Amino acid sequence: MSKNKIYIIIIVTAIVLIGGFLWFQGAEKEVAKPTKELKILQWDHFVPGYDEWFDSFAKQWGEDNGVNVIVDHINVADIGKRTVAEIAAGEGHDLIEQVSPPASFEPDMIDLTDVNQEAKKR
Repeated sequence: MSKNKIYIIIIVTAIVLIGGFLWFQGAEKEVAKPTKELKILQWDHFVPGYDEWFDSFAKQWGEDNGVNVIVDHINVADIGKRTVAEIAAGEGHDLIEQVSPPASFEPDMIDLTDVNQEAKKR
C-alpha cells in the first residue's frame, strides 16, 4: 500500500469517527430530559376533574417548553401553613396557588414585574 492510500484511510477513518461522535452527541441532546424544573402547589379543587385537567395541561406545557413540571395538590386549609413552612425553610414550590393571599407573605415574594412586562409584549 502506498503512503497516500494510508493517509486517505486515516483521514476517512478520523472523519467517520468524529462524525459519528458528533451525531451521537446531537442525538443524545434531543432525547435528554429537561434540566429546568417548575414546582407548583395547588389546593385540591372542588370541581371534579379540574386537578386532572390542570396536571395534564401543566405536563404538556412543560414538554413544549423543556421544563419538568411537578404539580402537588393539598387540602385548601393547609395552604397557609405549608406556605409559611416553605418560606421558613427557604425552599419548596416555585408557585403556590392561594385562595386569598395574606399580605404578610409579600416580603417573601419575588418581584415578577420584568416577567409580566415581557409577557405583555407577547
